[in-house]
Amino acid sequence: MSRLAGRRVLITGASSGVGRAATDAYASAGAHVALMARGVEGLQRAALSAREHDVQAVVVPADVTDRDEVDAALAEAIARLGGLDVLVSCAAATVFGDFSDVAARDFDRTLEVSFLGAVNVTRAVLPELERHDGAIVTVGSILSRTSIPTFSSYCAAKHALRAFYEALSVELRPRQQDHRRDGAPRRDQHAAMAAHLDRHNPPHAALASVGLLARGSRRSAPRRDRNLP
Repeated sequence: MSRLAGRRVLITGASSGVGRAATDAYASAGAHVALMARGVEGLQRAALSAREHDVQAVVVPADVTDRDEVDAALAEAIARLGGLDVLVSCAAATVFGDFSDVAARDFDRTLEVSFLGAVNVTRAVLPELERHDGAIVTVGSILSRTSIPTFSSYCAAKHALRAFYEALSVELRPRQQDHRRDGAPRRDQHAAMAAHLDRHNPPHAALASVGLLARGSRRSAPRRDRNLP
């Protein structure tokens, strides 16, 4: 039996793309999934596919840039699944073109979805994950470590996302140790590992502790879609 069987996983950007692939992968491993994105029809299709694996799949529509929507969706997911063990953060948006040619609103939208959206969901779900010795998995990009022309907003967002999660992982380590001294279950060596998820890899690393935060896919390249899921 998969170690993910019975785990309760919140997946953002789940209506299409990497988020949809993550939904299928976690469901096939026996995890129950809560699916978050703006597109209700896409979420419903993803949920139907997930349920073919005899797991629970709940649809909780929300725009990750709207904190009130995120809080409401998260509350529904926890109520319907009885809690959450894993966050898989896939939601992203991008626009490509020379910086001087990209409209300010499109540049800002990329940062709001790809960086601040992940921050919003992480802030909201973190207390729940800590209660269950949970995990955070985030989808990165090679552009979290390098930069290329015509993707300035996406590069900035992915660099920021990587820095945020690396800082958060350090902040959480003392809290993990205190939590474990109080008798909570622990998983040895997790603090020294890194969780990676991309469209080609199964979600095998999602059993890491909450201080273990993904540093991104080594192989994922940016898409030229105007809006990613």
